Amino acid sequence: MAATYIDQLLNDLHSALKSEEKYSPHIGYLQFSNKKSGDLTIDLYLKVVDRLRCLNRFYKLSPETFFQAVNIMGRFLSIVKARAHHIMCVSTCCFYMAVKTIEEPKNHMCAKHLLRIGQCRASLSDLSRMERIILEKLQFDIQGTNSNTFLQIYHSFCKSNNAMNIQSNTWQEFLDRITRKLEASMCHFAFVHYKSSVKALALLTYELADFARVHCNPAEREWTRCLLALQLHTRMSDSELLQCKSLMRDFLDIYASPECKRPHSKLSWTVSMRTAKQIRMSCMTACHLPPIPENEPPLLRTSDGESITAESSSDDNSECTSPVTDDVFIDDSTSPTEDRSAFLFPWNVRTICQSL
Repeated sequence: MAATYIDQLLNDLHSALKSEEKYSPHIGYLQFSNKKSGDLTIDLYLKVVDRLRCLNRFYKLSPETFFQAVNIMGRFLSIVKARAHHIMCVSTCCFYMAVKTIEEPKNHMCAKHLLRIGQCRASLSDLSRMERIILEKLQFDIQGTNSNTFLQIYHSFCKSNNAMNIQSNTWQEFLDRITRKLEASMCHFAFVHYKSSVKALALLTYELADFARVHCNPAEREWTRCLLALQLHTRMSDSELLQCKSLMRDFLDIYASPECKRPHSKLSWTVSMRTAKQIRMSCMTACHLPPIPENEPPLLRTSDGESITAESSSDDNSECTSPVTDDVFIDDSTSPTEDRSAFLFPWNVRTICQSL
């Protein structure tokens, strides 16, 4: 059974290697871009990738969604040289396409919410038009091989060989840790020049040595045989692997240092002065509500300030105004007839107040 599973992993590895060149982005031209002419620069590209990483953490999505979004954006930029003022719309669209491709339908966010939270200053029609352009340029082939694909195969190969006799949950913790580091390496432009297979194996080679030093006998070197077998199957040269490994070591030293502030991109929202004042006041004051008896109808407050029950309110056909806190998150520029689902928060404050 173990031999069959390893053969399946090797078949998946060979299939990924065959399609690696097809799905590899070629964006080395960004280092020659001119910022004054409005071209996309390296700094802006890395800022956008870091923002995608922050959005992926904000929505608590799988790491594969982030890698797929970056891969789609990189392949599109390899074909089309987008301008700097278009990159936010392109990145948001690539992220939304990756979510619809990788995640389950229950994890799909509303496109309007994504545009508001991402603050790319684009409309739904712009997002739809950009999605159509990206699909046409990529020939509707958006789910391709990326760095995380190889890292998953490498990790499963080492785990299935059971070279270090380590429990399964420990292997999973190790995979989560190196996946986060691989995510951080996507925000480093120097790794763009390396293939996805080389970058994933360089990271695994560097991290697996420390992992084996902690969890197994230092005299046992079985894990090195797994790495050598992977290098032979990928037909990777020693010079290429050592060069990427050295660059990865330098990057991870910076990543582990206290000075590292990644991800340095922060999600921020713009609100009106009236909304900001009400938010600050609600944060400083505590609202103490009396308990509501279960057998008595709740009290409602009319526009005249009188407290009446729900039964008398329905009999007299009197209209009740909404609580003061109902428009806390409403901007001055928002019309009263706008759908509440367009706001940043998916819940309604009126429903929360009535439930209390």
